[in-house]
Order: sequence, then C-alpha cells, then structure tokens
Amino acid sequence: MLRTILNLVIPPRCICGQIVLKESQILCKNCWDKFKFSNANCCSICSYPFDYEAFAGGICGFCIDETPHFNLAKYFFAYDKNSAHLITSLKYSDNTAYARTLGYLIAEKILEFPAHIDIVTAVPIHKKRLISRKYNHAALIANHLARKKNIPANNLILLKTKQTEPQANLSRVRRQKNIIGAIEVNPKLAARIKGKNILLVDDVMTTGATANECAKVLRKAGVGQIYVLTAARTILE
Repeated sequence: MLRTILNLVIPPRCICGQIVLKESQILCKNCWDKFKFSNANCCSICSYPFDYEAFAGGICGFCIDETPHFNLAKYFFAYDKNSAHLITSLKYSDNTAYARTLGYLIAEKILEFPAHIDIVTAVPIHKKRLISRKYNHAALIANHLARKKNIPANNLILLKTKQTEPQANLSRVRRQKNIIGAIEVNPKLAARIKGKNILLVDDVMTTGATANECAKVLRKAGVGQIYVLTAARTILE
C-alpha cells in the first residue's frame, strides 16, 4: 500500500530519467533494447559467453586453468556503457531504489540453477567501507531478490575481515592476490549453513576472483551447492 501511494506521489521513472513506468515495469522499452543479455552459448561453469558456437557443457579457458570453488555462476546482462549507469548509480550515488530493479531482474535467473536454494547471501564489504558508503549495495540487491522469490536471506554469513584495494582497477592476477584471506564465514552462523545450498549475490562479476574467494570459504564450511548470481558481467573485448 505504501509503495502504491509513493508511486502516485512520485511516479517511478526509468534509469534514463525520461519515461514514467507502470507498476509492473522495471525499465522502459528503449533502455531494455540496448542491454546485451546473457545467452546459452557460454561456459557451463561461469557463464562467460563464447564468441563461437560451442557444444553443450563447454568450459571456458579461465575455468579450465583454475576450476572455481562455486558450482555455477549466472549473470543477467553485460556490463557496458548502456548498463553501467544502473550499477554505478546504486553503488556510488545513493540511488538505492535501483537495488529493487536489479533484484527483480536477476530473480528470474534462479530458475536456471539445477538445485533448490536454501539461503541467499551477498558478497560482503569491509566495515570501514560500509560506514563510508552507508550500505552494502550487493546486500540490498540480495534482499529484494530473496523477497521476490520468498527465499530466506542472511547477509551476515560472510564477513570481509581485511580491507583491500578496490578491485575495479586491478589486473586479473592482482585481483586474485588482493582478495586472498580477506573473507571469512561468520563463526556464529557456520553451523546453520552446513549442508545448505547457498546463492551468492553481487552487482558485477569481472574476473570472478571475489566470488571465488567467497565460495572457497563457504566450501570449507561444508555448505552444499554454491551458486553465484550477478546483475552484470564484464565481457573482455
């Protein structure tokens, strides 16, 4: 009821700022048509798209070189000039309403995971960054997704115990080294997640180093299946 009243007073607009949306809409058609969505011609582990027609079950070179600790990763759209505004506005400009947009978008990808998901959790951020940013954007997305699909969410399962350099400007190798040992499972919740299938949520996957480190500590804690779901994926030229 509150959302309906707010929509009447302040009609929701698309990220382009030009189109007033209906209650059921998330993006206007013009913006939707500009996005590059994930497809089935991709790695069967990390979903990185192939630039050639691959056979079912094909694995990309990254996953062949180093098998990820997660079972399967999915994303909704490519991270490019058309989609970046949606991510960066949430992450850096306090446009937290976009978390609902992203959460609802990626919620439909849950159907592509083979096993039932018991708990949704987000990639954590360090407490100092949480104080400066005021919120964990990944946790906001995870909460909306979980609410949409009626799945329990707990964003305290993983803790970032070491403040690291921002991953955005680092090479693949430096990203992997930067995140090692920076994430731990919350000891208060370790027993609760044992044997459970976990969905790990984040905004963007680039090399997968952060998601893989999260999956590694979850694996050591004895969880069941580990799935990763991000709104966007950086595609290398």
